[in-house]
Amino acid sequence: NFGFNFDYSINGQNCEMFFTSLAGHLMGIDFPKELASWYSCEPSELFYKPIVKIVKFPDIDKTLQKYSKMCQWLVLWLDCDREGEKICFEVIERCIRINKRMRIYRAKFSALIPRDIIYACNNLGQPNENESFAVETREELDLRIGCSFTRLISLHLQNKHKKRADFVKRTVSYGPCQFPTLGFVCERYFEIENFVKENFWSIKLQLTKDLDNKPYPVDFNWKRNRLFDEVCCYMIYEMCLEEGEATITSVTGKPKSRYKPKPLHTVDLQKLCSQYFHMGSETCMNTAEKLYQRGFLSYPRTETNVFKNGTDFEGLIRNQTVDPNWGNYANDLLTQNKFRHPRNGNKNDNSHPPIHPTKYASKNDFENRNEENLYTLVTKHFLACCSDDAKGFETIIEATIGDEVFESNGLIIHELNFLEIYTYNKWNAVSIPKFVIGEKIIPSKLDFITSETNPPKCLTEKDLITKMDKFGIGTDATIAQHIKKIQDREYVQKVSQEFIPTTLGLALYEASCKMGLNLTKPHLRAQTEKELVQIANGIKTKEQVVMEYLNIYSNLLSQVENEKNTLDRAIIKYFPLK
Repeated sequence: NFGFNFDYSINGQNCEMFFTSLAGHLMGIDFPKELASWYSCEPSELFYKPIVKIVKFPDIDKTLQKYSKMCQWLVLWLDCDREGEKICFEVIERCIRINKRMRIYRAKFSALIPRDIIYACNNLGQPNENESFAVETREELDLRIGCSFTRLISLHLQNKHKKRADFVKRTVSYGPCQFPTLGFVCERYFEIENFVKENFWSIKLQLTKDLDNKPYPVDFNWKRNRLFDEVCCYMIYEMCLEEGEATITSVTGKPKSRYKPKPLHTVDLQKLCSQYFHMGSETCMNTAEKLYQRGFLSYPRTETNVFKNGTDFEGLIRNQTVDPNWGNYANDLLTQNKFRHPRNGNKNDNSHPPIHPTKYASKNDFENRNEENLYTLVTKHFLACCSDDAKGFETIIEATIGDEVFESNGLIIHELNFLEIYTYNKWNAVSIPKFVIGEKIIPSKLDFITSETNPPKCLTEKDLITKMDKFGIGTDATIAQHIKKIQDREYVQKVSQEFIPTTLGLALYEASCKMGLNLTKPHLRAQTEKELVQIANGIKTKEQVVMEYLNIYSNLLSQVENEKNTLDRAIIKYFPLK
């Protein structure tokens, strides 16, 4: 890997700096070679067998060793999140083997721009070992749990179902995040499959008045909304028909606002890219990472949606004033007193700010359409955060026929504000004629409507990300990986932007449910993630959490072992012999 050296000064101290790079995690963990064969031990023994550390990139390791012999300081410029802290300690472990006297420092930064880099260099701190321990815990649990369950399930299916071509030498992979993610997709699938449509009835009222000297029909919604009793609803409808006219009983108006968005964090970025561009979460994160590495965006893996005090909003907005599409809007924020401080969200990881543009990018700076779309979204989102809410005036009309109340709403938009730039959101004005309290109007329409309930739709990527975030499956940095993995494993497939479980995915889900286990439910993994936070905060130790969850999953593995017949029945159901 490459290396640079140059003269530099840190806090007035002159030095020669040697700079090199990594390629993600320098080290990994695995079982020793003697356990590589799936027949080397019982799957349950993998919970307690020794594990070994492996250097994943020997050439990079050699470069680090070379520089360690030459240098007195080790300054760690890794991503400022838990994974970055883990990589810090991987580098430290390899470097101090060569030079135990090295002084170790951590650079904290959120954007690859001169201001942030210089500030980080002049304010060096220490790496956080507790955050590294949290990642170590997850890695060990995922390795032991994943390998033990995968070997047990795969070997059983290969031996028991040799006549089914789908399982000859097939690896059926288990992961503590994979299966709950599959579970969300399957739960929705069965909700749809088991949905029973139900009829309901409602009454629709239309009153016509003049607007700009022309008849203008206005639809009113029934305050009861709907009834599931046809006879009862029809009796009310007949009473309305007998009454013959509607009376305006209330005309009220109030200011109405459409609130600007909160600052952008990773999960919301993934959801918005999926919603607006049909961009998969993995593509979204890879694209954001590339823009970050070229200095156009702040660090894209953040749980924070609150800007800290002292953020240079003026400088960040001024960067955008040269753009031909939104430059005038950005300039008006600065020169026309239109800047408003962003709303505060309720999430703060105390590591990185919300995602925002750190320098201007023109069309020529983008390598593909995904980069352009994502950068445009982040920039417009940031400018919208720095704007005022959209403002309007809502009119609410109530009409009664007998004892039944109907309502209609009109909207006048006074100021679009953030909606001028945030074109992804729409807020449409609704014209409404003038109504006067007490006036009586013969309906132009009074309809008895028969409808039926509809099943929910299959999960989109946005829906799936929302569920994973809500139930704590994965982190902002790993959600995309889990979604990709259940597709790669052929447990689900994406059809017209919706996730559909495959027959294998359905079989695994059904078997897990009928075993009475929580393998495809989110609660166990969500609790594990909470424990990892406690390790990162120094409340619990790695050893405590590893032992606790290995005991839990060991018991679950024993139950799966005892319930293999349940798995067989599911396989026979979904993979019948031809």
